[in-house]
Amino acid sequence: MENGVLENIELDFLLNTINRRIEKLLDKDHQIGHSYFISVANFTDLKSVFKNKIVPLLQEYFFGDYGKIGLIIGKGFFDPIENDENIFADFSEYDASDFTERNIFRIKDIGKMDEIVFANALNALLNK
Repeated sequence: MENGVLENIELDFLLNTINRRIEKLLDKDHQIGHSYFISVANFTDLKSVFKNKIVPLLQEYFFGDYGKIGLIIGKGFFDPIENDENIFADFSEYDASDFTERNIFRIKDIGKMDEIVFANALNALLNK
């Protein structure tokens, strides 16, 4: 890493981008501090920060609302889940069709992402 840039990822820009989105969706008091990035020297360190600090903090901030978490970190960190079947039991006159079409989101195991997939997810987060 040189001058806060890791593999063409400017860490200060990354932090500012995430924090601007958090502020817009929540408030200015719930942001990520620069201390999360102090020990980052390589991609493995950055992946660890995302897996062990940033994503869990976002899950806490947004109470597991993966749609909002997705608005912050982008679709590159999520696995697609297909929702084309009705999994619900029949219950009187209750219509479950709205729930059948509802999207479900799951965050990828960041620790298992290879460097190219992780870099692509970061670039998508930064709208590059």
